Amino acid sequence: MRISTRTTIAAALTSAIAATTLFAATTASATETGFDRCPANHMCAFDLPEGNGAMVSFVSGSPDLRTLGFNDRATSGANYTGDPFCWYEGYNYTGQSYRSGPGSTGYFVYNDFFSSVRRGPC
Repeated sequence: MRISTRTTIAAALTSAIAATTLFAATTASATETGFDRCPANHMCAFDLPEGNGAMVSFVSGSPDLRTLGFNDRATSGANYTGDPFCWYEGYNYTGQSYRSGPGSTGYFVYNDFFSSVRRGPC
């Protein structure tokens, strides 16, 4: 009786481990990269080129990117909205600005430079 109980427990544990491993492998391979991670109708910024790395996304913007842990980190972006977004050197939409046009993707002219962003013209 002991042998069959141990065998049953070992088989159950092996099945549980196999299922967990399969799930983890499926999740890892389904991870999106690049600009495609940016949702429709959002402006996204990434801390690496080509839409890779950490990402933040906006519908209207943020007066202080420090609150999102993204101050001076934007390297590339994707604007999947119908409006421009204006990126600012300073907090609360101050300082030098950069316009990200509707439908644009690519590198920011100034990398790791912005501290606030808002939807609309500069």
